Amino acid sequence: IYLMMISIYKFIPVARGLRKRTPKMPIVKTGACFECLGQSFCYVRVQQGPSLYTRKLVPLPKDWTNVHYKRNYRHTMDSPNSFPSFSEALEKEILDKEKPYDGKDPNLESEIKCAWCRESAANNAITLSRCVRCKLVWYCSKECQKEDFDGHKGYCKKIGKLEASTQRESAALCSTTDHIFSAHAVPQNLFETAAGDFWGIIVTRDYMRARMALADEVYHLAYEIETKESWECALNHSLELLRLCISDNLGIRYRLPFILLYLNRDDDAFSFIKYWMDDFDDHYDERRKIHKNSREGEWIYPRQDGCRYLDIFKECPTVTPKYVDLWFLVALCIIKMRIVAANKAAQDSLKLFSKSPTGKSFNDDVTTAISEFTVGDQKERSMVENQRRQVERLMDQIHVNNPSMLPSIINPMPLKSKPLPQGYSRGKPAEAYLVLNDCNRCFVRTPGATAWLEKRFGKRPKYDVSIDYYH
Repeated sequence: IYLMMISIYKFIPVARGLRKRTPKMPIVKTGACFECLGQSFCYVRVQQGPSLYTRKLVPLPKDWTNVHYKRNYRHTMDSPNSFPSFSEALEKEILDKEKPYDGKDPNLESEIKCAWCRESAANNAITLSRCVRCKLVWYCSKECQKEDFDGHKGYCKKIGKLEASTQRESAALCSTTDHIFSAHAVPQNLFETAAGDFWGIIVTRDYMRARMALADEVYHLAYEIETKESWECALNHSLELLRLCISDNLGIRYRLPFILLYLNRDDDAFSFIKYWMDDFDDHYDERRKIHKNSREGEWIYPRQDGCRYLDIFKECPTVTPKYVDLWFLVALCIIKMRIVAANKAAQDSLKLFSKSPTGKSFNDDVTTAISEFTVGDQKERSMVENQRRQVERLMDQIHVNNPSMLPSIINPMPLKSKPLPQGYSRGKPAEAYLVLNDCNRCFVRTPGATAWLEKRFGKRPKYDVSIDYYH
């Protein structure tokens, strides 16, 4: 019965692995721009927009139609005001799934597929080839690569140039004496002798800037194609920047929890946030030693299975909540909402099963055993209630720290119609704008998350969107 209900409401009643990608929309020029729904799963081909987020922005004409969803959905609208609420979009997204929500983003593409026709590498009849420049996209034929050229070339060229620039800067640091004020200095490989001290050494800054730009571009490509390989590449670049610079002068730590969430590594995201919320000075010598002895690609942060269930404010009792970075609070809120949503999905599945002929045929003892296996016993249910309370506290704190943040997740258009801010101050709309770029997709894909916010703020809340731009 459950599967029949899903099949009735499915957007695309075609097997995911067999369907072809919908032809691309015409190129459009951007005027006033905003990011659609996420914005999460839609895109158009865009020309002449703001440089950093061009690929995710769509124009704001008087009436726009046929917004193209990444998963081949189409939704026709008469005007921007008829755009569906996040709850409606979320409901449609969840109905398209073939299994109950389990606390993970089901859109993460673990299997290697052709970027155009979606043919899988598991199909023995085809051979996939990697894009030689960006090395993150695969094609099954030259024809598919040509078809995808217009959409992919922007990322590809930028990543190729940034890779070359990063390699040049890296080579200069592999044998240098520029940081040593001595005529008899021995050349050093700074990646081996100065890990953790980058940025503090002036000659390393060009390399750090180049790799930061590369990490940023790979992040946006991963956001677009949603493959595990691309997200892991973005993660590796970010981790290397943090390994080389213990104080993170470039601020890469703010985005990293969301990369981990897109990879469904919630425990690692929680551990990472806790690491940065702990008193840095108290652990500086210990952490510096870890950085010094580390190698590229290593995870140098604490790791604990199941830590996502812990209360961050009990784990870091000395932390003043109002000084916690907004990115971290929002990521923690998503982690907790995922736990609650997964338990709710298990309960809903159990209810559907209990109403089926098979479920009705079982006696009470069997039904109780199935219930405890599916949704847990009394202790498990108490834990879930504790997670709900943590969500409420986190939302309270987020709203205190930045009143524009949570309302902008439900009603992003007033904020996202503005140009990208070049900087931000704590508690201001510009900060909410930048956090929204990283968190919105996680929120909209967590069942019940936007409804939770709408219960607090309404469907289209008003909030401060004033951003100061300095020219």
